[in-house]
Amino acid sequence: MICFEEFLGQLKERLTERFCEDYDIQTDVIQKVNGVEKTGLQIRKKGANAGIVVYPMDIYNSIQKGSGFQEVFDQLLHAMEKSLKQIGSEKITGKMEDCFLNYEEASKYLVYRLVQTKRNQKLLMDVPHIPYLDLSIIFELYWKMDGKNCTVLIHNNHLKYWGVEPEELLARAKENTPRLLPAKFDAVDRLFCSVANPVEIANWWEHKRWENLWMYFLSNQAYFHGAAAVLYEGVLKKIADQIDSDLIVLPSSTHEVLLIPSRLWPDADGFAELIQDINQTQVEEEEWLSDHPYRYLRETDQLVAA
Repeated sequence: MICFEEFLGQLKERLTERFCEDYDIQTDVIQKVNGVEKTGLQIRKKGANAGIVVYPMDIYNSIQKGSGFQEVFDQLLHAMEKSLKQIGSEKITGKMEDCFLNYEEASKYLVYRLVQTKRNQKLLMDVPHIPYLDLSIIFELYWKMDGKNCTVLIHNNHLKYWGVEPEELLARAKENTPRLLPAKFDAVDRLFCSVANPVEIANWWEHKRWENLWMYFLSNQAYFHGAAAVLYEGVLKKIADQIDSDLIVLPSSTHEVLLIPSRLWPDADGFAELIQDINQTQVEEEEWLSDHPYRYLRETDQLVAA
């Protein structure tokens, strides 16, 4: 089996042959959340303002698991050509150009998400953010394309060009996020039907002997950056009233939080270990949110550290 560097060279060579001189193909290290850095191949038509990013390590891992290079490459090529065609369409290109040039247009797609402050110091130097407990609220443009979630992270240079402050982003995102990504609340066993490896996680859950724990999850209907649903006005209050209890809130990933009636578990000790176990065994590092529980207090309508 070839090493990753050799594979990366072969992949870039094949893509260059396929797209010829019409496209720029560049290798770059892309900063993700939680300090994660990924090698990416950026493909963009010359003269265009937008393109796509492919992460070769994901493809390499697929081949390592037994997929053939040509099979994976053909699938990748098909997906890339489709995405580039969509991005190159007047509808998509016009939308993105309008967003970059016009804040009022961009604000229609503006949403927020949560990241851990401590693990994202480098990222937070470059993006507008609002502190929230030990977390930070950051902002992105969100839309659906061909059934897939698409985002563009908002950077400080966007605000400088638009002439707006982070507080304005927060006000718009408070309106947009619940509308574009409506909250979803349900029993935790239904979560297994929404994740990539439900059988694996269900087996893990039973092995840890938490199966009798009365637990719910809160996310959004796209199951995408859904932990931010704790910010939706009135959502935690409505849930707490529905189950007649304050809540222990476990930030199990950036995509969801788990909720436990605190009248059943008045002491939150031990849940930090559960969160850390979930992070280490079930969640990609890029999707870690926090490593300790929170508590929602109905009387004051506040989320606080447990």
